[in-house]
Amino acid sequence: MDSKTKGNCFRYLYGVLIIIGAILYSQTICSAQTIETGKRIVLTDGNELHSWCQAAQDVLKTNGSDEVSVRTTATRDEIIGASKCWAYITGVIESIPAGGAFDPGPDVRLSQYIDVVEAYLRQHPNIRQEPAAFLVRTAVEEAFPHRLHTK
Repeated sequence: MDSKTKGNCFRYLYGVLIIIGAILYSQTICSAQTIETGKRIVLTDGNELHSWCQAAQDVLKTNGSDEVSVRTTATRDEIIGASKCWAYITGVIESIPAGGAFDPGPDVRLSQYIDVVEAYLRQHPNIRQEPAAFLVRTAVEEAFPHRLHTK
């Protein structure tokens, strides 16, 4: 693949990520508790997130940093699924206040969070019907629990 094609592919991927992020943001608003009933409207469950993350495992590769390469034979649907996985997990991670039950170190990379959530979803198929945001939060809180800060 020549550099122009790679550049177009990355621009396309980033565009898809932005669009998906906007969609997921609107879903987050919709999944808030309703005032009248206290019930949640859940639009994305763990099964759906798991299918997106399987696509991510198949088509995206990282080199230990947050630099991502896309398999050259990836289909448009695979790229969209992978983008949904990364965008969804990113949105949930950024909504969790650090310092409580969730206390990652300063050098934890996005690709590590993705790995943690993907592993959690694979290891807990019995609860994938739960809301995806709950499962992401549970996975990262277990992987990066509150730690005592010593000086």
